[in-house]
Amino acid sequence: LLESAQVGEAPAADGEVAPGMLVTVAFDGDEDDTLTFLLASREYASEDIETYSPQSPLGRGVIGHSIGEDAEYELPNGKKASVRILKAEPYSG
Repeated sequence: LLESAQVGEAPAADGEVAPGMLVTVAFDGDEDDTLTFLLASREYASEDIETYSPQSPLGRGVIGHSIGEDAEYELPNGKKASVRILKAEPYSG
């Protein structure tokens, strides 16, 4: 059964953020203040790359946005924060 199991298809390399992608964002559009993370379930987390769940505030905020777009998400204190999508590419790790 496990020999033929398939996890799913890799996301398209079209620059639109989706689960399974390595995403780089700039906080408040400041390209000197960036974060690169894997947008995936916690079971894919590793010590090599920070992982954010698609259900996390940042994950929900960036999904569906494309490179160059600004995305907004809600902080735990209820305030809004914004990021600019700098890169979005399928994760091959």
